[in-house]
Amino acid sequence: MALKLWNVFKFFGPAVMPIVVLVDVSLEIVQGESVAIVGASGCGKTTLLNIAGGLLQPDTGKVLWDEQLVGKLKRGSFLGFIFQSCALVNELTVLENVLLPLRILGLKLDKARAKELLAVVRLEHRMHAMPSTLSGGERQRAAIVRALISSPQFVIADEPTGNLDERTSLEVEELMFGLCREMKVGLIFATHDQRIAQRASRTFSLTAGRLHEVKKPLEPTTFFA
Repeated sequence: MALKLWNVFKFFGPAVMPIVVLVDVSLEIVQGESVAIVGASGCGKTTLLNIAGGLLQPDTGKVLWDEQLVGKLKRGSFLGFIFQSCALVNELTVLENVLLPLRILGLKLDKARAKELLAVVRLEHRMHAMPSTLSGGERQRAAIVRALISSPQFVIADEPTGNLDERTSLEVEELMFGLCREMKVGLIFATHDQRIAQRASRTFSLTAGRLHEVKKPLEPTTFFA
């Protein structure tokens, strides 16, 4: 199965003088690979990811999952999201935040699975804590577990290490790639960090609204079977 963006255009602002954000973007990502999107701040990386995940509609073009329009599907059933700001619900505990996608999808609240994943990211002792009491790294680790709790085929991550210090960034990076590899989950993510981008199966640069594949000088490390 694959996630496909086909001839996607996106504009913002008034119709008479629109701001062109994405220009004829086409991309196919098969389940089990990782794709990095790099580019300057404000170039449209977040817009591209939001369109890929069905959170934002393109002005023209299509986004398909298994040949079906993403906008007509329950996204949480095949997609998980990791946001740069973590986007945890402050009024819920860590465990409740992790279980939230299952509640939204109307699925069984598998607390045992949630606790198992929290243990993997070393947060089992913080499962009843409120987000405001967590460090930045702990919040992002909880966000990774939340993205994976529904066993999605793909995870979309927007600058998942952007707000973290170098040491914490490395830790979150290892967890994200490691868990996606073990669960055979595809990954598309935006990043400013060229080192993290090098870990992806493929890397694309977004410049002036257009997407270009970056040819790597060395054979990339493979993280997905």
